[in-house]
Amino acid sequence: MLPDGKVLAVGGNHNSLDAPTIVALSSAEIYDPATGTWTPAGRSLNAARSTQTATLLPSGQVLVADGFYVNSGIQLSSAELYDSAAGPITLVHPKTLPGGAFQFAFTGAPNGTNTLLATADPASQSSNWTELGVVPEFAPGLFLFSDRQATNHPQRFYRIRSP
Repeated sequence: MLPDGKVLAVGGNHNSLDAPTIVALSSAEIYDPATGTWTPAGRSLNAARSTQTATLLPSGQVLVADGFYVNSGIQLSSAELYDSAAGPITLVHPKTLPGGAFQFAFTGAPNGTNTLLATADPASQSSNWTELGVVPEFAPGLFLFSDRQATNHPQRFYRIRSP
């Protein structure tokens, strides 16, 4: 379990009914018990592993160690770190453009995918927020968004969803 209450699932094996071989996996996924959904963890393991250990470290990183690479019968003696801590998102340069559009930039993890949500009531449930779309990366780690519909809403709150 990660510090945010989500669960990291890494590696394992796939037993196929169609073939007698067992295949080790390098996939990594996050399970969110609040929504009951699975999403890709952002990157796979460097080595496919089965029967490995995964330990949450005080830093929020997960140490994935050892395991067995069943495809060639090799016992692994290596380790990998998964960093569960999302980088901070920082708002920069908010301004109202001519015509009333609201524009702002924010910093985040380079090459990240960020989806912008909006609402008039910040206390409303996440499922009631309106998805405005994926925010394009203007420069490495700098994302720029313009809300042309801001003039239609006297007060609007924004949330950035980053996987």
